[in-house]
Amino acid sequence: MLSKNIKPILIIAIIIVMNISSIVLYAECDFMAMLAKNGFQISGFNEADYFFQFQKDRSCAAHQEDGYGVIYYKNGENTIPFNYDDPLADPLSESNQTYFLVGEGDHSWYQHHGPSSGYYWNDSNYQSVDPSKPDYVWIPRPGTLTPINFSHNDIGVLVNIGFEFEFYGEPNTQMIINPNGWIGFGEDGGLEDWENLSLPNPDAPLSAIFGFWDDLNPELGGTGDDNNVYYEYQASENRTIVWYYDVEKYGDSNTTFDFQIILYNNGKIKIQYQSVEGTTNSGTIGIQNAAGNDGLQVVYNGNYTGNHSYVENGLALLFSTEPYPEPLDIAEQRIMESTNDAVVVLGHDRNRAGVSSFAVGQHPYVFDYLDPNTQITTTYTFQHNGYHDYKNPMRQYCWDHDPNWFITHPLNWEILGNTINNLDTVNDTEILFHYIMAHVIEAGGDIVAGMLAAFNETEVEDDEDNTHNIRRYFHEEWRTNRINVTLSDGNALYVFRNTGINDGYNLSYKDFGNFVGIKTQGDIPDGGNRIVQFALMEITRDGDIIAHDDDIGVSGLITENTEWDYDHYVVGDLTIQNDATLTLLDGANLYFTDKYDVTVNGELILNEGAGLHLYHHSAVIVDGADAQLFLDWGTSVSGYDHSCKSPDKPGDRLIAQNGGVITTRTKTEYENYPGTPASIIFFSQPDIDGYGLNYWNEGIRIESDSEEYTCEFTNCNFSDCQISMIGENNNGNLNIYYSSFNN
Repeated sequence: MLSKNIKPILIIAIIIVMNISSIVLYAECDFMAMLAKNGFQISGFNEADYFFQFQKDRSCAAHQEDGYGVIYYKNGENTIPFNYDDPLADPLSESNQTYFLVGEGDHSWYQHHGPSSGYYWNDSNYQSVDPSKPDYVWIPRPGTLTPINFSHNDIGVLVNIGFEFEFYGEPNTQMIINPNGWIGFGEDGGLEDWENLSLPNPDAPLSAIFGFWDDLNPELGGTGDDNNVYYEYQASENRTIVWYYDVEKYGDSNTTFDFQIILYNNGKIKIQYQSVEGTTNSGTIGIQNAAGNDGLQVVYNGNYTGNHSYVENGLALLFSTEPYPEPLDIAEQRIMESTNDAVVVLGHDRNRAGVSSFAVGQHPYVFDYLDPNTQITTTYTFQHNGYHDYKNPMRQYCWDHDPNWFITHPLNWEILGNTINNLDTVNDTEILFHYIMAHVIEAGGDIVAGMLAAFNETEVEDDEDNTHNIRRYFHEEWRTNRINVTLSDGNALYVFRNTGINDGYNLSYKDFGNFVGIKTQGDIPDGGNRIVQFALMEITRDGDIIAHDDDIGVSGLITENTEWDYDHYVVGDLTIQNDATLTLLDGANLYFTDKYDVTVNGELILNEGAGLHLYHHSAVIVDGADAQLFLDWGTSVSGYDHSCKSPDKPGDRLIAQNGGVITTRTKTEYENYPGTPASIIFFSQPDIDGYGLNYWNEGIRIESDSEEYTCEFTNCNFSDCQISMIGENNNGNLNIYYSSFNN
């Protein structure tokens, strides 16, 4: 495309892009929100489960490595307790209003679970309290026990369990105790099963529990006190215990394991490690069924996180078929209890891909602000669907506002390694939140004014004094900077969308009467409304739903003379009334964000330096005897090359009809030297058989139904395009003055 800096010219270009209109791309992170209007609470919202279920579906097991979060406000309270020192602490507390599954590293609350045919697992190393967390309580070995008499260090021994133990739905009264750190209910593999494998695996011992499956070397014949395996049924405790007592690894006397496998008559399995020494990252821990096609692997031949081996002294591991309540389940239960009086809810699930792949932490984020005038503290909450890569200038903006900004307003997840001095560790959402809040504070607490100001900054410096145009990033370049967000102060929801109306990053809301629900992805059924691109929706508990125009996105009707000196974006069909004039001044561009029509019944004037940029089969239709489009020299007109052509996908077009005029002269020149150019239609594809239509490769097609017609271009530069004129009797005139052609 020819540079816009070349003047005086009219640039007419076709920009080639890939057509992905047939592909629906849903965001990998999604959110929902609910608001109860005054006099009501979420517990009375019959459709609340629809929004919780949406988050549950997005927070399935496949996504739990990344995690999710739920936060709620109580009626009449604008603060939410948040423990910055440990946001995951004590999640079961009745006073808790924040519920997170972080998912990264070893910090997840319920990260360690399946299900595998109904089995779940958890261990004693979690930093947080939860109902499934097992306590490490070592059961001492009674002195009267007799060691298992192994005939070979790879061949197991069959013993009675002492009760009927159900494993993967099958009852068992006997078990194999194998010297290589596992017990099972199928067949002993003998000499073939000394080498551990990953799980599930049909080549591994079937219907088995692996305490630490490796090539171990217990004492043969049960002759020694150490380096042996023991077992005992303890009827009073309803359990059977297998002890591996200081068992060495084969060929490595410096590596020893002292652990026990405990079977309970209710089907639970507990493994405890009292002492491990030497090479402890070479085994398999887990369970699998009788077919070897279903199981839970805790660890296989490796370190669990970083250089830290999973097994360690004082570790307890529990397998159970009892479903552990997830944070999201607990949150829903608490929110739907009327005694908690929940009125605003935000919920988000996150994928750690993209610009914050190294950032540990979870939405929704919180931000506490003490108003110096009222001395009232408000907790603001925030969640984001999308991504951006402008953390540096946003951080610098906060520092310019207050050098101690991130001391006064700490990051939510510093305990997990977030530090403002290393932006790789900070989520792009949290930086965006702080950047917005700096503007809200500058606006005296006016959230609407602050958010719109944040999205429309044109000169924000980063820490190397480079200047960034945030308005352009979030408007013109929205396809690479998606920022669909929800912010709340407990009194309202503020929802902003910058993605296209047909983009996979959808955002919609529905008014249910006494409640309002919001969600990403597909529309809310039966009356849901898509939020318009570049619109900020204010949804209050008073019952108001107000659309705030950010003065960038345009659609609807222009009824009076209007001048724009900065960029605007067509976010819906737009009509310029027949007695109105829209003038784009130098530097102002009109960008189409999707397949929309701009109908000119009055006048559209592009001054030198202005631009008109069509996209996705859009059209500017100059319609009627009073309709005129003036393209002054130095203006820029562009469209996109769409690879998929059909009658309903005709390409980007400029059309003059019913006496409408498109001219490259100024209005004064046109009125003094009248002439009526025909329609100018942008095409970018050769003829397509079967449609009876002509499409010109990277070109302009000029057509008219009249016998004679004239189209003229003055001071134009035609780049990478062809021109064809079509008329009833081929008697059209093409007048080109002071113009040049490139390719």
